[in-house]
Amino acid sequence: MAVIQKAKLLLKPGYPLGHLGLTGTGASANPIDNLKVGSRYGIVFQYTPTINVNGSATYNQIATPHNNYQANIFEMSMPAQFNIAWQMTAQTTEEADYMLGCMHFMRMMTKAHFGEPDPFAGTPPPVLEFNAYGQYQFNAVPVVVRSYTYDMNSEVDFVQTSYATQVPTFLQGFLDVAVQVTPDRTRKEFSFRGLADGSLLGRGGFI
Repeated sequence: MAVIQKAKLLLKPGYPLGHLGLTGTGASANPIDNLKVGSRYGIVFQYTPTINVNGSATYNQIATPHNNYQANIFEMSMPAQFNIAWQMTAQTTEEADYMLGCMHFMRMMTKAHFGEPDPFAGTPPPVLEFNAYGQYQFNAVPVVVRSYTYDMNSEVDFVQTSYATQVPTFLQGFLDVAVQVTPDRTRKEFSFRGLADGSLLGRGGFI
Protein backbone atom coordinates (compact mmCIF):
# COMPACT_ATOMS: atom_id res chain seq x y z
CA MET A 1 0.00 0.00 0.00
CA ALA A 2 1.35 3.41 -1.00
CA VAL A 3 2.01 5.87 1.80
CA ILE A 4 0.27 9.21 1.22
CA GLN A 5 2.72 12.10 1.10
CA LYS A 6 1.43 14.80 3.43
CA ALA A 7 0.51 18.11 1.82
CA LYS A 8 2.82 20.97 2.83
CA LEU A 9 2.73 24.74 2.41
CA LEU A 10 6.20 26.03 3.28
CA LEU A 11 8.35 29.12 2.94
CA LYS A 12 10.69 28.77 -0.03
CA PRO A 13 14.23 27.54 0.73
CA GLY A 14 16.52 30.36 1.76
CA TYR A 15 13.75 32.76 2.73
CA PRO A 16 15.31 35.26 5.21
CA LEU A 17 13.68 34.46 8.52
CA GLY A 18 14.56 37.92 9.80
CA HIS A 19 11.65 39.17 7.71
CA LEU A 20 9.39 37.27 10.12
CA GLY A 21 11.27 38.11 13.28
CA LEU A 22 12.45 34.49 13.58
CA THR A 23 15.96 33.22 14.25
CA GLY A 24 15.54 29.70 12.91
CA THR A 25 16.66 28.26 16.25
CA GLY A 26 13.25 27.99 17.92
CA ALA A 27 14.35 30.48 20.56
CA SER A 28 11.95 33.33 19.84
CA ALA A 29 8.96 31.93 21.79
CA ASN A 30 6.72 32.56 18.78
CA PRO A 31 3.86 30.15 17.92
CA ILE A 32 5.32 29.88 14.40
CA ASP A 33 8.34 28.10 15.93
CA ASN A 34 6.08 25.06 16.10
CA LEU A 35 5.92 25.04 12.29
CA LYS A 36 9.62 24.43 11.72
CA VAL A 37 10.30 21.79 9.05
CA GLY A 38 14.06 21.33 8.79
CA SER A 39 15.44 24.80 8.06
CA ARG A 40 12.08 26.04 6.80
CA TYR A 41 8.74 27.06 8.27
CA GLY A 42 5.23 26.27 7.13
CA ILE A 43 2.15 24.12 7.45
CA VAL A 44 2.22 20.35 7.19
CA PHE A 45 -1.46 19.54 6.97
CA GLN A 46 -2.46 17.30 9.84
CA TYR A 47 -5.09 15.44 7.82
CA THR A 48 -5.37 14.90 4.06
CA PRO A 49 -6.94 18.11 2.70
CA THR A 50 -9.48 18.44 -0.09
CA ILE A 51 -7.89 20.31 -3.00
CA ASN A 52 -10.14 21.90 -5.61
CA VAL A 53 -8.07 22.77 -8.71
CA ASN A 54 -9.18 25.23 -11.37
CA GLY A 55 -7.21 25.85 -14.58
CA SER A 56 -8.48 27.71 -17.63
CA ALA A 57 -7.70 29.08 -21.07
CA THR A 58 -9.09 32.38 -22.39
CA TYR A 59 -10.45 32.65 -25.93
CA ASN A 60 -11.81 35.64 -27.82
CA GLN A 61 -14.50 35.16 -30.46
CA ILE A 62 -14.28 36.67 -33.92
CA ALA A 63 -17.78 37.85 -34.77
CA THR A 64 -18.29 37.02 -38.43
CA PRO A 65 -21.65 38.21 -39.85
CA HIS A 66 -24.06 35.49 -41.05
CA ASN A 67 -21.84 32.72 -39.65
CA ASN A 68 -23.34 29.98 -37.52
CA TYR A 69 -20.02 29.05 -35.91
CA GLN A 70 -17.79 31.82 -34.57
CA ALA A 71 -14.04 31.26 -34.46
CA ASN A 72 -12.45 31.13 -31.02
CA ILE A 73 -9.02 32.79 -30.97
CA PHE A 74 -6.69 31.74 -28.14
CA GLU A 75 -5.51 34.60 -25.93
CA MET A 76 -3.81 33.06 -22.90
CA SER A 77 -3.82 30.27 -20.36
CA MET A 78 -4.43 30.94 -16.70
CA PRO A 79 -2.19 29.08 -14.25
CA ALA A 80 -3.92 26.73 -11.88
CA GLN A 81 -5.65 28.18 -8.86
CA PHE A 82 -6.78 25.94 -6.07
CA ASN A 83 -8.68 25.96 -2.83
CA ILE A 84 -7.40 23.82 0.00
CA ALA A 85 -10.04 22.66 2.47
CA TRP A 86 -8.28 21.47 5.62
CA GLN A 87 -9.04 20.22 9.12
CA MET A 88 -7.05 20.22 12.37
CA THR A 89 -7.59 18.86 15.83
CA ALA A 90 -6.06 19.82 19.18
CA GLN A 91 -6.15 16.88 21.57
CA THR A 92 -2.80 17.62 23.22
CA THR A 93 -0.86 20.76 24.16
CA GLU A 94 1.53 20.09 21.28
CA GLU A 95 -1.34 19.93 18.78
CA ALA A 96 -2.88 23.08 20.28
CA ASP A 97 0.42 24.94 19.90
CA TYR A 98 0.70 23.74 16.30
CA MET A 99 -2.84 24.86 15.49
CA LEU A 100 -2.13 28.29 16.96
CA GLY A 101 1.06 28.50 14.90
CA CYS A 102 -0.89 27.67 11.72
CA MET A 103 -3.49 30.33 12.46
CA HIS A 104 -0.75 32.90 13.05
CA PHE A 105 1.14 31.79 9.93
CA MET A 106 -1.90 32.25 7.66
CA ARG A 107 -2.44 35.71 9.10
CA MET A 108 1.13 36.69 8.34
CA MET A 109 1.28 35.19 4.83
CA THR A 110 -1.39 37.62 3.62
CA LYS A 111 0.33 40.76 4.94
CA ALA A 112 3.00 42.98 3.37
CA HIS A 113 5.71 44.76 5.31
CA PHE A 114 4.67 48.30 6.08
CA GLY A 115 5.31 51.14 8.52
CA GLU A 116 8.24 53.26 9.64
CA PRO A 117 9.52 50.76 12.29
CA ASP A 118 9.78 47.98 9.68
CA PRO A 119 13.24 47.75 8.04
CA PHE A 120 11.68 45.60 5.28
CA ALA A 121 8.85 48.03 4.49
CA GLY A 122 7.61 47.60 0.95
CA THR A 123 8.28 43.85 0.82
CA PRO A 124 5.16 41.96 -0.33
CA PRO A 125 3.88 38.78 1.32
CA PRO A 126 6.19 35.80 0.75
CA VAL A 127 5.86 33.36 -2.12
CA LEU A 128 5.39 29.89 -0.64
CA GLU A 129 5.91 26.36 -1.96
CA PHE A 130 3.10 23.84 -2.09
CA ASN A 131 3.92 20.14 -2.18
CA ALA A 132 1.50 17.23 -2.26
CA TYR A 133 1.41 13.67 -3.60
CA GLY A 134 4.45 13.64 -5.89
CA GLN A 135 5.85 15.01 -9.14
CA TYR A 136 2.75 14.75 -11.29
CA GLN A 137 0.53 16.43 -8.70
CA PHE A 138 2.02 19.40 -6.82
CA ASN A 139 5.81 19.49 -6.81
CA ALA A 140 7.38 22.59 -5.19
CA VAL A 141 4.74 24.79 -6.81
CA PRO A 142 5.34 28.49 -5.97
CA VAL A 143 2.11 30.00 -4.74
CA VAL A 144 0.75 33.10 -3.07
CA VAL A 145 -2.03 32.99 -0.49
CA ARG A 146 -4.92 35.12 -1.71
CA SER A 147 -7.22 34.45 1.22
CA TYR A 148 -7.81 32.17 4.17
CA THR A 149 -10.91 31.25 6.15
CA TYR A 150 -11.43 29.19 9.28
CA ASP A 151 -14.41 28.62 11.55
CA MET A 152 -14.00 28.81 15.32
CA ASN A 153 -17.12 26.83 16.06
CA SER A 154 -19.01 27.59 19.27
CA GLU A 155 -20.05 23.94 19.52
CA VAL A 156 -16.56 22.61 20.31
CA ASP A 157 -14.41 22.96 23.42
CA PHE A 158 -11.43 25.29 23.60
CA VAL A 159 -8.12 24.20 25.09
CA GLN A 160 -5.15 26.08 26.47
CA THR A 161 -1.89 26.45 24.53
CA SER A 162 1.59 27.23 25.82
CA TYR A 163 1.09 30.87 24.80
CA ALA A 164 -1.66 31.97 27.23
CA THR A 165 -4.10 31.55 24.33
CA GLN A 166 -6.90 29.11 23.68
CA VAL A 167 -7.75 27.29 20.47
CA PRO A 168 -10.67 25.03 19.53
CA THR A 169 -10.27 21.27 19.75
CA PHE A 170 -11.47 21.09 16.12
CA LEU A 171 -10.79 23.64 13.40
CA GLN A 172 -11.59 23.60 9.70
CA GLY A 173 -11.04 26.16 6.99
CA PHE A 174 -9.97 27.03 3.46
CA LEU A 175 -6.91 28.46 1.76
CA ASP A 176 -7.22 30.13 -1.65
CA VAL A 177 -3.84 30.02 -3.38
CA ALA A 178 -2.66 30.96 -6.87
CA VAL A 179 0.42 29.79 -8.77
CA GLN A 180 3.15 32.45 -8.95
CA VAL A 181 5.73 31.61 -11.62
CA THR A 182 7.94 34.55 -12.61
CA PRO A 183 7.84 35.83 -16.21
CA ASP A 184 11.59 35.15 -16.48
CA ARG A 185 11.19 31.47 -15.60
CA THR A 186 8.20 31.13 -17.91
CA ARG A 187 10.16 32.58 -20.83
CA LYS A 188 13.37 30.62 -20.26
CA GLU A 189 12.17 27.27 -18.93
CA PHE A 190 8.64 26.53 -20.10
CA SER A 191 7.98 24.20 -23.01
CA PHE A 192 4.78 22.39 -23.90
CA ARG A 193 6.71 19.19 -24.52
CA GLY A 194 8.39 19.40 -21.12
CA LEU A 195 4.99 19.77 -19.48
CA ALA A 196 3.56 16.86 -21.48
CA ASP A 197 6.37 14.37 -20.78
CA GLY A 198 6.63 15.41 -17.12
CA SER A 199 10.28 16.54 -17.19
CA LEU A 200 9.23 20.13 -16.52
CA LEU A 201 7.21 19.16 -13.47
CA GLY A 202 10.34 18.04 -11.67
CA ARG A 203 11.70 21.60 -11.66
CA GLY A 204 8.78 22.90 -9.66
CA GLY A 205 6.28 25.59 -10.38
CA PHE A 206 4.78 24.47 -13.66
CA ILE A 207 1.42 22.78 -13.35
